[in-house]
Amino acid sequence: AQSPAMSASKALPLSAAVYRIVHARPDRQFRLLLEQAAGVVLPESAPPDGILTYRRLEPDQLEFFHTEVTPAARERYRGLGAPLVQHAFEFAQRNGLQVLPTCSYITDAFLPRHPEFASLCFTPQDLPKTGPCACCGEALLKNLPNHYRTQKHQRLMMNYLVGNQLHEYREDDSLIE
Repeated sequence: AQSPAMSASKALPLSAAVYRIVHARPDRQFRLLLEQAAGVVLPESAPPDGILTYRRLEPDQLEFFHTEVTPAARERYRGLGAPLVQHAFEFAQRNGLQVLPTCSYITDAFLPRHPEFASLCFTPQDLPKTGPCACCGEALLKNLPNHYRTQKHQRLMMNYLVGNQLHEYREDDSLIE
């Protein structure tokens, strides 16, 4: 078996990769799918080669908390995480959303190389600290970041945003693409 350092050195540059990124809304993920053969388009349900997982905090706020590229994809190509994260930030930008980046890849590797997305980011200190939660109405007293991660808040947020459809809406009821 080769060491990871040896196999990474044989990986092709990102420019050689043919991929697409899809938004799997029900799973709250952006998924990177590598093309397996020239001209073969994988269905969106194919196992992803990379994922960025997010959660809703407020109607206009997302938390990007996990980014991962499979070992097999990393062995084939270098740098697949960057276009995945860039796609997610561009989605947030197009839809007027703020991002709380808690994934270490995003904070330590991506954002220092892509300062153009820094204006979309906020910190936990920027979350509302008092008054009712815009989504679930629960009083916000202390330990706020944990409130936004509770199952109750996430379930109510999805009801508030989605209703019975797999669409997400801004606070002004305009459809998020």
